[in-house]
Amino acid sequence: ITLAAYGYVGDRGDQWIGAEPLSDEDAELLGRPQGTVFLKALRTTYDKQGRFMEQVESLLDPLHFRLHLAFGNPT
Repeated sequence: ITLAAYGYVGDRGDQWIGAEPLSDEDAELLGRPQGTVFLKALRTTYDKQGRFMEQVESLLDPLHFRLHLAFGNPT
């Protein structure tokens, strides 16, 4: 069963991305030295009625991930 089956379809949200050193716990989980700088992404999604759907926090190794933003009218 998915969120869509319950009427939740993502419509809008916010995502914040910044550089942050790994905590002791995250470094141990990721097998990296404490303090290694990773990209931290925090995304919050809402449906068309403005209801909260999900919040996702990701730690991304900048050696393997990059960010692409496109602006303007796609026509």
